[in-house]
Amino acid sequence: NHHQAIKTIANNFNIVATAPDGIIEAIESTDQTMLGIQWRPDKLLNDPKQEKIFTNFFAKLN
Repeated sequence: NHHQAIKTIANNFNIVATAPDGIIEAIESTDQTMLGIQWRPDKLLNDPKQEKIFTNFFAKLN
């Protein structure tokens, strides 16, 4: 499913998730105020792992 991806990240970010093929799928700022995620929300249905991404994201907004 990858045809676009992060190649390099800024100095103030850490890689926090990768795909089995090594593609960066999530980054987080070192001060933990920003999160970037490559994700397919259309894959949410009937997959507890995907639902957890969604619910955890919105839980952090509150």
